Amino acid sequence: MAITRYDITKSKIYPVIVLEHWLSIKTLNRLIGFLESLFLAFIIVSLVGSMILNKLNLADVSYWNHQLWFKLLSLLCFVLGLLIIMFMFRTYLRSAYYFENIVNNQYRGKDLYTFTVGRILYSAPKENWLRGFILSATGQTILHRCGLTAEKITDFLKTCPAGQLSLTLSAERVIFLRELADALYRENEEFSRWLYSVGIGETEFLQVVDWVVKGIENDELHDRFWRRENLARIGSLGRSWSYGLTPHLDLYSLDLLEQPAAQYSPYEVSFRRAEAAKIENILSRASEANVLLIGESESMRLDTLWALAKEIKRGTILPQLEHKRVLLFDSSLFLAGFKARADFEREVIKILDEAVAAGDVILVFKDFANFIQGAASLQSQVFGLLDPYLLSSRLQVIAAVDTDKFHRILESRSEVMTRFEKVQISELTAEETIAVILSNVDDLEKQSGISFSYQALRQIVKNADAYLTNGDLVEKSKSLIAEIVPWILKQKGKIVVGIKEVDDYVSAKTNIPTGEIKETEKETLLNLDKILQKRVIGQKQAVLAVASALKRARAGVQNQSRPLGSFLFLGPTGVGKTETAKALTAAYFGEENKLMRLDMTEYQDEGSLERLIGSFSNDKPGTLTNLIRQNVFGVLLLDEFEKAHKDVMNLFLQVLDEGFFSDMNGKRVNARNLIFIATSNAGAAKIWDLLKAGQDPAEQKDEIINLVVNQGDYKPELLNRFDEIVIFRPLGPTELKQIADLMLKKLAKRLEPKGFHLVVNDYLADRVSREGANEMFGARPMNRYIQDKIEQAIADKIIAGELKAGMSVEFTQPVTGQIDQFNLVIHQGI
Repeated sequence: MAITRYDITKSKIYPVIVLEHWLSIKTLNRLIGFLESLFLAFIIVSLVGSMILNKLNLADVSYWNHQLWFKLLSLLCFVLGLLIIMFMFRTYLRSAYYFENIVNNQYRGKDLYTFTVGRILYSAPKENWLRGFILSATGQTILHRCGLTAEKITDFLKTCPAGQLSLTLSAERVIFLRELADALYRENEEFSRWLYSVGIGETEFLQVVDWVVKGIENDELHDRFWRRENLARIGSLGRSWSYGLTPHLDLYSLDLLEQPAAQYSPYEVSFRRAEAAKIENILSRASEANVLLIGESESMRLDTLWALAKEIKRGTILPQLEHKRVLLFDSSLFLAGFKARADFEREVIKILDEAVAAGDVILVFKDFANFIQGAASLQSQVFGLLDPYLLSSRLQVIAAVDTDKFHRILESRSEVMTRFEKVQISELTAEETIAVILSNVDDLEKQSGISFSYQALRQIVKNADAYLTNGDLVEKSKSLIAEIVPWILKQKGKIVVGIKEVDDYVSAKTNIPTGEIKETEKETLLNLDKILQKRVIGQKQAVLAVASALKRARAGVQNQSRPLGSFLFLGPTGVGKTETAKALTAAYFGEENKLMRLDMTEYQDEGSLERLIGSFSNDKPGTLTNLIRQNVFGVLLLDEFEKAHKDVMNLFLQVLDEGFFSDMNGKRVNARNLIFIATSNAGAAKIWDLLKAGQDPAEQKDEIINLVVNQGDYKPELLNRFDEIVIFRPLGPTELKQIADLMLKKLAKRLEPKGFHLVVNDYLADRVSREGANEMFGARPMNRYIQDKIEQAIADKIIAGELKAGMSVEFTQPVTGQIDQFNLVIHQGI
């Protein structure tokens, strides 16, 4: 049953909505400000006028003075009366039960709907609820957060359908904004299509609604200074008197409860409360109440500590911890002040004694592993000093450490693991990160004067996950937002950050093409197969496969949970497998030397896996780990892949399937922005046999793959992980001659800067292909042939002074009797 205008009048809060519609708090604030200015002006005028009249020694001055004061006093009383009425009215609106419900979300059944929903329904023209939503201040905010500009909203309103709203008003429940927005989305197809055109589906739309609602609630909360949450922000005068004195400890520590970040907000999104609850339970023990807080990044560990501090500040902690201070001890600052072991140990004992004597300290070591190592460098066994205090019931210790240092330094120490209980902090997912970002971005927007659309924030999280390697996802996303703001402010007229702005900044920062495809890049992608075929001769299938993969990846239609592309090139040596990888890198990434390459013949033994991902025992980073973290976007060539150890093969089984792997410390390495090309000579003999039998090896791919599997070169499950297995056919005389021509032109290009010109003629290319190539090694020996026969001959002429800058050199058919030699001809001029 659709809602009618009569239905909305039945709500208990309807009269207040009508009143607030005609005289809102914003209007009241403007009126009060005007009346205050007017009141002040009257006082100033009356005082100045009285002084002037007193100085003027005129007749009847007392009469005029009396009349002026009487009129001004009347006006002052009138303005003062209006001010008092306005103050009372504003106080009523701000403190009324109805408006308090916005903060508390404690509506009653007779209210029927929330105050925000009531505003929308009341202002809807002719029961066009969708139009009322779009025209309302809240609706406008939601749509702007969805990335819709004022022009797009105006255009849509011109054709906005009337629509119905199938919501039943009942005293049994209250309709909230999320429910109203969901109903409008579901029941108005044109509206949902319009939102979907800018990438906002139903789930995203409701997330934006929740984001805006929390902003409204938060603003209302801050406006009510008398509420407990706001009063708690003001430090109490006698609070510190209940604490013991810790003057030495205070020199090196920060009281988290006294920091602004410890202030609690009921609308704050925090995913660290579960970890904070675990810490709370451990700290409330009678003895050995010590926590080893393990997190990948410092921000993860600090977020958990802030969550604990907020619960203490709010007073929702266990009774044993109600009056505790959380002191963050900076071990780096402390260690910097000592060079002698005795001085160091004396100060450690002093600050620990202070903490125990105070009896209200939760001591947090910001970097516990660094503290242990620093003490060791001073020849101090500091854990022996700490141990008695860790047993005390008057001191709780939280030792924060990153995952890497925990495994390398602390995990093997039994004394540490005995006295501490571990609390592991997990990294947030992309969706959880978006929720955190949405709850934290408002303050940055108010400071900078710019605003982010919902799509922009999602894109920031996506790009941070894909292209930034250092830190956890929340930390990377926040850093990216902080970097984008000044970059945007430099661009005139930009006050709203959308997907395009995010992609443009990330592209500028990382040199990785993201977002809309530019014209030059579009031209390269559309003609990529033709560009590659100019360098890769006779392997059309391989060229088309690689070009298609890159097009799908750049268009964003490939599986996002796998690498951009993965190929296994099977074929004899010297047929263009490696050249295809080089050509792709040069064509799309601009430089051939940006190709990453691993010779898998170096990874055949038992220790190969550790050398690739890193060795925990030797504390050495892995070759593959460093390679990918330094080059998050590009082509990785795995040469002679079949020779890799089985453990290495198993590693790539995961990489090709999931797009990531874990290094020696368990840190995730993202390989989803790479193209993997594995080359292999497996099955080369079979390919030659098929070619000699007059069959096309590409058409007998299944037979070749079955042979490779039966020979034990590859497991079937690994082969299935490749996007495509490409068969490279041996090259014929025509293809070899074309390749020789390309090689000679490369030589000619290298000679040009030195002032020499090499004439590449048909005879030279034909002879290089016939004498340089062979059946076993394909085109590869031609490089050596050109080096020995052509380059050497040119070098001899240069050294002899016969070939000088500005001259040309040409190799022609030799005279009779010298068939095995070239006839080298030098021409004057180029």
